[in-house]
Amino acid sequence: MRVPVRGALRAVLARQQDRREDAPPASRAGRQGQAGLEHPPWTAIVPLVALVLAVYCMIDISRHPDTRQLSPQAWLALCAFGNVLGLAAYLRFGRSEHR
Repeated sequence: MRVPVRGALRAVLARQQDRREDAPPASRAGRQGQAGLEHPPWTAIVPLVALVLAVYCMIDISRHPDTRQLSPQAWLALCAFGNVLGLAAYLRFGRSEHR
């Protein structure tokens, strides 16, 4: 027996709506307060800053391949997969003094 897709989708949405209505009032108010993005949460800003910094470091390595301590390929890998610590290490220890 096949269930029509629209009918199944309506049933799922109805169950979710019932669960929301059964939730305590405090949790419903919390969900409604998150709808407006007047102040973006830190959880969105921090990764964005890390991504911009990673792109900056990778462009800097490609433009100035003379690096200290490690090869440019190693610094690229460290910046790509080393998270914020790899980026800070490149900016502190990897950039050449002769620019």
